[in-house]
Amino acid sequence: MPFVYYLPGKVGANPAHLRAAGLGALLRAGDDQPETADLVGVGPDGHAGGQLWGWTDRGDALKFDPRQQTWEAAKPDSSAQLPAGRYWLGWNTAESLPGPDQLARKSSGLVEGFTLTLGDGRDWRLPNVMQLPHRWGQADDGQPVRLPTAAWEETASRALWALEQILAALRHEPTCEDDALLRYAAEMLAINYRAPFDVVLRLGLFTDENLFTAAARTTESKRIYELMEELKKKAAAPTRPG
Repeated sequence: MPFVYYLPGKVGANPAHLRAAGLGALLRAGDDQPETADLVGVGPDGHAGGQLWGWTDRGDALKFDPRQQTWEAAKPDSSAQLPAGRYWLGWNTAESLPGPDQLARKSSGLVEGFTLTLGDGRDWRLPNVMQLPHRWGQADDGQPVRLPTAAWEETASRALWALEQILAALRHEPTCEDDALLRYAAEMLAINYRAPFDVVLRLGLFTDENLFTAAARTTESKRIYELMEELKKKAAAPTRPG
């Protein structure tokens, strides 16, 4: 069973409620949109009202049932200036925490990439930014150039930032803090999964051992670095007399 989200004091099927709670990563073009249901009785916070959001199997309905579900209040996010308790996260107590099978987006909206075993011991598919939808445009010099489609321009920009950070690290130069790279990796994971940043942290997916690898492979930076080193060696190699 996937996670269920409870938003205190909200009513009506308005996706803006999710974005205001820092759950905008649940929404993505090409994926099924979440279902919602307003609560009549009290929610997990002990107050009446509010609403549930999530995905269900066909024929099921979103529900709040504290006898069968575990609920946790969201912690504050100081970076985004979001308060604690802005939403509650629920799951079936008798089952393991949801994983890649339960959180995967609609298959037609997935971006190809690579599979990596993350901190929960399960295999997750992260995207390779080179596999994002692209279009052919024109560079300043008039030559054809492959560019990300408008919907993916921001993601491509984030990947370019990550590429610069990772290449700097491979050259043993100063780079960003781990928190910034963690948020980037979580953004990339959310392309293929219904997993906001808080959920990624709750599942313990990224560790000291896998964070750099996960971020680097989304940008193909390791291969780019290897090619750069090969070119340097060729440039430095003495030429044979003719």
